[in-house]
Amino acid sequence: MKKVMSGGEKKLLEIFELFSKYYSLGILPFIAEAEMPDDAAICEMLAARRAAKGIYPAEYIYVQGGQNIPAAELMTEQADSVNAVIRKAGGAENIRKAFKRYEREHPDKYNIVKDFLLKDLKELDNLEEIAERNGYSSRWIGKKKIEAWKDVVRCIELEKHSILKER
Repeated sequence: MKKVMSGGEKKLLEIFELFSKYYSLGILPFIAEAEMPDDAAICEMLAARRAAKGIYPAEYIYVQGGQNIPAAELMTEQADSVNAVIRKAGGAENIRKAFKRYEREHPDKYNIVKDFLLKDLKELDNLEEIAERNGYSSRWIGKKKIEAWKDVVRCIELEKHSILKER
């Protein structure tokens, strides 16, 4: 039976993909004590993603109020969409705890996530190398990455609910 993901879980997956592709540290801030990007860096990531998708030029984003909105306010509004998803997941610290839990409970799958992080950081060259290290074909490794990330998102939800129960 296929598990259905909630809207919040899908948004969190989108954030992982955003960091993976467009942040210099990849998803490292969610795995280890690495610096989270500031609002300006998040805006750069979002602009790069829009440009890569060809949606519209990287320097343009519509916000109600248009040209009258000061640049700093625009930046805050754009970055807040990303920060809100992270907060809703219990914050970066909760996400780190969930990754540690996932590493303990599913070490083989965690290695796939870790290897993609190494690729993001340019320490691994390509998908074939990741596939070989994890015993999959290069055709399947991308699917295994998404499966692993979905599992991590579920661990994040479990971790978040355990924090709420403690309060």
